[in-house]
Amino acid sequence: MGTGLRAVSQNKQAAQLMGIPLNKVYSIAWAIGGAMAAIAGILLAPRLFLSTNMGHLTFIAIIACISGGFGNLFGASVGGYLLGILQTVLPLYIPQRLQGLIPYALIIIVLFVRPTGILGKVMTKKV
Repeated sequence: MGTGLRAVSQNKQAAQLMGIPLNKVYSIAWAIGGAMAAIAGILLAPRLFLSTNMGHLTFIAIIACISGGFGNLFGASVGGYLLGILQTVLPLYIPQRLQGLIPYALIIIVLFVRPTGILGKVMTKKV
């Protein structure tokens, strides 16, 4: 299987012509990668003071990137600043129990108005 993994990584078409099953090799590669990532996460979590409550920060970062526009670093920064300003100013005007909905409301509004993000470009493919 190790030789098959190396062969597929070098030349997918030649490996398939030599009889190596691509779906099986891909599945094994993903399984090995997932297992290694899980082991690394288990071993590093106590050292880096990680907790299960840190996912909220990741969702907010993803929302900032999507609202600014994927593929555009400046747009992601603009989305982050906009989200930060809204999370700072809006709690003065809305009830406290609704403050956690600010990022999700922003992403819904941005995606309805501009589906590619604030500074995202519309990509068209010609057939």
